[in-house]
Amino acid sequence: MVRLSEQYLRSQRKREEVSAEASDCQVAEWTGDDAYFLRDRESGSHWKRTKSNHSCKRPRIDEEVGSSCSSMDGIPDEILVVIFGSILSARDRSSCASVCRRWLMLLTHMPRQELPREVCSEDSDDAKQPHWALGDLSRCLEGKKATDVRLAAIAVGTGAHGGLGKLVIRGGPGERSAKGVTDIGLTTIGICCNALRGLTLWDCPNVGDSSLESIARGCRLLQSLDLLKCPNVSDAGLEAVSRGCLRLSNLSIESCDGIGNAGIKAIAKSCCYLQTLSLSRCSNINSHAITSVSKHCVALKKLKLEKIGINDRGLAFLTHHCKSLTKLVFSGLDVTQEGFISLALPDGLKYLKVIVLNACHGVTDQFLSSLGKSCSYLNRLLLIDCDNITDQGLCAFVDGCQRLRGLHIEKCRSITYAGLASVLTTTAETLKSLQVCKCSGIQDSSLTASASFKCSGLKSLVVNHSEGIGNRCLEMAGFVFPAVQHLDLCGISKLSDTGLLAFLETSGSSLVFLNLSDCVELTDKAIVGVSRKCFELQTVILDGCVKVSDKSVGVLASQCRSLQELDVSNCSITDDGIVAVVISVGPTLKTLSLSGCSRVTDESLPTIQKMCDSLTALNLKNCSGFTAAALEKFESDLGTRCDILMP
Repeated sequence: MVRLSEQYLRSQRKREEVSAEASDCQVAEWTGDDAYFLRDRESGSHWKRTKSNHSCKRPRIDEEVGSSCSSMDGIPDEILVVIFGSILSARDRSSCASVCRRWLMLLTHMPRQELPREVCSEDSDDAKQPHWALGDLSRCLEGKKATDVRLAAIAVGTGAHGGLGKLVIRGGPGERSAKGVTDIGLTTIGICCNALRGLTLWDCPNVGDSSLESIARGCRLLQSLDLLKCPNVSDAGLEAVSRGCLRLSNLSIESCDGIGNAGIKAIAKSCCYLQTLSLSRCSNINSHAITSVSKHCVALKKLKLEKIGINDRGLAFLTHHCKSLTKLVFSGLDVTQEGFISLALPDGLKYLKVIVLNACHGVTDQFLSSLGKSCSYLNRLLLIDCDNITDQGLCAFVDGCQRLRGLHIEKCRSITYAGLASVLTTTAETLKSLQVCKCSGIQDSSLTASASFKCSGLKSLVVNHSEGIGNRCLEMAGFVFPAVQHLDLCGISKLSDTGLLAFLETSGSSLVFLNLSDCVELTDKAIVGVSRKCFELQTVILDGCVKVSDKSVGVLASQCRSLQELDVSNCSITDDGIVAVVISVGPTLKTLSLSGCSRVTDESLPTIQKMCDSLTALNLKNCSGFTAAALEKFESDLGTRCDILMP
């Protein structure tokens, strides 16, 4: 009799806890895709999973014949393990797993190294890879699909089709926590999927340390681990990962209060290949953990710290040890000005390329000035909700930073038009992207003269939800940015036809992306002007432009023949406008959004179905003009090639 592993014996006691969704049905994965079926034992027919599985249940065989001896259920587990262990083909073992839940759980608790290698001909595809494969497949389970039974089916099925390399589990809401993924399901992954390289666990309240211990024992090639809202994972789980997964290079932990300094220290000491670390909203992680990371992870390149208890000393250690850092993201840190200035020492983070500073009140003009002088490779700066930054600090930063290519300013109330103009003058030759959001200090009224400089290299301009910006600012933007390709003006409520048309007089011919969402003062006149100047447009978003109607949308489609994405949600569009659009650009259109267009009716559906061969996404939310029968027929005619959001 074959001696069973401890993992297998433990699984025997827990099998009855597996989700009742499978009942007496079979769960299988036949061709490596994400379609799972329940198969009735007697007829072999496939049944789609529903909320109730009563139609799949049937009496046990031994009850029908009156004797367990004639039933497959009468075969002891030990005998079945011997039989399964003699099957050479991984595909055949996958077929065996689809017979019933018992066989599935037996197979998932047989370690891959104990299974025989498949003998293949030299010309077969299977001969080109080891028996547990290369980890070519990826799987994602979300919401109701995230169950232990499905994980077990994946664990067995993927072994016959390339091996599981990446697994993403996004759990459902709290009321389904009792039916979500547990340690039982993830243990099968650790046993069967030895080629796993990436694991993501989001909103998995039933997953604990034993899952990570199983992953650490079986998945030695793991390189990426992402944990979000897993309250039962503690330091013990991370310590197990540090012992087993020495190749770990990417670790992200968010809102996991069970994890503290001990777990992060264990990872830092053992995982010498760690290059990316993200720690967010973990109340038990503080400067002691960051100090350990700084000392041991000298090859660290990307670091994100959000709302954790780090102090000035912790940041100083980063500067002294982690000199290879290329990207830093700091959000909600209670660090003083002195702590941030330590990041800008002359021999500190000289390879830093990107820095994001969000709601860090210790960020001041003095720090920005020092940062620009010390980080010569810095090319992208993002400042969000930094009230202590003024025009003086921003100008001092760009004077020292000669390679700035991207600037993002959001909720920085002390930044004015004068400071921004000075920055643009200095970076006119290098700046490629500019984003200004919710900056109340930048006003139309502050423009006193025409701009005397041009940023001919700028390709992306984003100005969102800034109440003081209107026609005058946009007119000047057209002169300053003549070659812009990406223009996003979402939420500029003061923008009218006059301002947009003035922008188009000096710029716009290179536009491929245009977002005018919630620019409520724009009318058909402005959209017709866009269509006559911007022939290369591929994406146009007009959501909330209530004064835009069929007239301009039809002209836009007839002139911009490269259009691939069109959003006319909540516009004054009727069937005539939609028909005109799909006739003109139907063959190239991939995404169409009609959300909130109550005047669009069933009449436009046949034309959309006939003309839009490339359509992959259609939004019909809140469209009251459609009938249920017409939508059902339309969805049936389109098949699976297009994702439709129904009303």
